Amino acid sequence: LGVVLVAAVLTWSLAAIVLPGAAPGYVDTVYWSLAIVGTLLFLGSLLAHEFGHALIARRNDVRPERITLWILGGYAEFENEPETPGAEFRITAAGPAVSLALAVAFGGAAWGLGAVDGSPVHVGLLAWLSLVNGALGVLNLLPGAPLDGGRILAAGLWKLSGDRYAARIGAA
Repeated sequence: LGVVLVAAVLTWSLAAIVLPGAAPGYVDTVYWSLAIVGTLLFLGSLLAHEFGHALIARRNDVRPERITLWILGGYAEFENEPETPGAEFRITAAGPAVSLALAVAFGGAAWGLGAVDGSPVHVGLLAWLSLVNGALGVLNLLPGAPLDGGRILAAGLWKLSGDRYAARIGAA
């Protein structure tokens, strides 16, 4: 229910505020249809972030169990724990890396479309997707639990101390 509510609010804000502000003069159906596409791409970006964690987890012998989207983002759950601080770091850093790569890709697409005089409303949507993915990537790197940055900090402390649990407590 939380994801549906977030999707509805996000779609409305894109259709009523963001897209008309970026490219005034289009009919409402253009804004609403692109807002729906933008919301789906944003939710897909959240899934891609979590799939990034899951893919690297599998490469580090950690079995993904499920991915959950909720009102504040997403969460990848695993059946087992990483065996080393390096594996913990790689698994955790993968999500923000995916988000930042998507930010660059959407930003490049917005720039490219704008360079060939593409539709301003499409450029605006791509620029917004770049901005929110960049924000998602950067904010997730803040060193606080439950953000990825907190887990990255814990991996570093684990590497230094040799104690996984003390590192998690220290990072918290």
